[in-house]
Amino acid sequence: MVNSRAKGVGYESEIKNTLFENLGLVFKRELNQYREADHGDLICEAENFPFVIECKRRVSGSFKQAWIEQAQRAADRVGKFPCVIYRFDRQPSIAVIRINAFAKAVGGDWDENLDLVSMTVDAFCSLARELMAITPIKIKPVRKATVNTLHCHECNGLGVLSKTKYIDYGNGPEPTETGEVVCEICDGHGKIYPEDEDE
Repeated sequence: MVNSRAKGVGYESEIKNTLFENLGLVFKRELNQYREADHGDLICEAENFPFVIECKRRVSGSFKQAWIEQAQRAADRVGKFPCVIYRFDRQPSIAVIRINAFAKAVGGDWDENLDLVSMTVDAFCSLARELMAITPIKIKPVRKATVNTLHCHECNGLGVLSKTKYIDYGNGPEPTETGEVVCEICDGHGKIYPEDEDE
């Protein structure tokens, strides 16, 4: 018989690899999940990844409300959206999120509604990409003894922004072309002085 913790660790690794294949982002297991409360199972190295992920692998059964509540507590701790990815034996993995995250990804605002939405992991990755495109990246100040500057919040110190044009053909907005534009805040330099920031 397979140890349940080993089975859970194996499933976390499976999901970690699936997310990397779909998003090109590196995820690692949150080792504090076994020592402290309110930690998700997987952590993304990209700070603007908008979800805390709980992974659940079971032989059979049905989705449990306690799973999303567990993910919600971990998400509240770090200011992100909760997501549960689960799978039963001989079934595909399913991602469950709250509808407010789905609404934000498609340009809406439905913060009061906490109903759940189920989708494939591929669909979840598409939704996460949309949210990352509109989620500000948390920037830590650059610590230099002689120059007191910060990375630009808009371009993350790159000086240019990726700009995507969307057209709605009747099935929702679809990206049509991507280009680069100079960041208006840092004027393409990638750095700003703290006093120049909009508070």
